[in-house]
Amino acid sequence: MVNFLFSKRSTSRTALPIAAFLFLIGLIFLLCFGPRTLTCAKNSSSQIDCSLSRSLAFGLIQTQDIPLVNLTQAKVDERTKTMIGSNDPADVADPSKPAGHEETSVYGVMLVGEQTILFDGYDYDYGQQQEIADKVNNFVKNPDTLSLVYRSQNIWLNIMTLSCFGLSALLLLSKRPKQP
Repeated sequence: MVNFLFSKRSTSRTALPIAAFLFLIGLIFLLCFGPRTLTCAKNSSSQIDCSLSRSLAFGLIQTQDIPLVNLTQAKVDERTKTMIGSNDPADVADPSKPAGHEETSVYGVMLVGEQTILFDGYDYDYGQQQEIADKVNNFVKNPDTLSLVYRSQNIWLNIMTLSCFGLSALLLLSKRPKQP
């Protein structure tokens, strides 16, 4: 595909629409997805009050501030997700499952206080989610620690966003063939 994009014949006709599409995808990633930050503090009555915020555009735009009063614990929640397109012969042999479907588990950190809220969505990596829950629970249990700030990091989202913008710029700045 790279050779097709940069061949002399196709550059003038296809580079602009593909560059515009990649730029649009990068813009969507930039403006619609971002890390969450959990900020907690212990007050004088040994109650833990937290705030969960989300930022966009690499942290430049702050949105959605959710208060969480009286945090007591964090726990990992497991959900089953059905994937379509399984080639596992055991799935086909089991009449209780539709053919071509596979079940997998996803995990999320639930913050429990006066209400229960999800920290940062569900992920396939149980260990990473358990690590976040452990950090929050250690903060809750340790009376010497007065505050906690934890920011989720999604490096792949940043890489995809920058890749879309970079490929878009590369296509727009590529040398165009001279018109005869």
